[in-house]
Amino acid sequence: MASSIHSLFQAIANASTQQELPSRFIDEVSQHFGVQRWGIYLLDDNNRLAIFDVVGVSDAFVERYEQIGRTVDPVLQYVLENHAPAHEEQVLPHGEWKQSWLYQRCCSEYDHEHIMTGGCISAR
Repeated sequence: MASSIHSLFQAIANASTQQELPSRFIDEVSQHFGVQRWGIYLLDDNNRLAIFDVVGVSDAFVERYEQIGRTVDPVLQYVLENHAPAHEEQVLPHGEWKQSWLYQRCCSEYDHEHIMTGGCISAR
């Protein structure tokens, strides 16, 4: 991490609305993680996509992921069940990621070699 992650948490905490949260997150996250692509997806009460913002990820990927990927995403399922961040290597047995339905039909087409997901839980 290039700098203290405290500034990322502060930016998230200082968002006054749900609509403001994605831009605050996107502006800060690149300073802390050495990633080529990142984004924030806010889900509604029914776990449907409400708001998103991404960097280095095409809208076509987001649309495809929403159409066919999210329902079979083992990393997202892990995060939702355990309220903890995860990488595909933590969730799937060794060597199974590139054989998975999600990788074969969604991620590989957009050159997404790996996925890591973390959750932010909102208390209303």
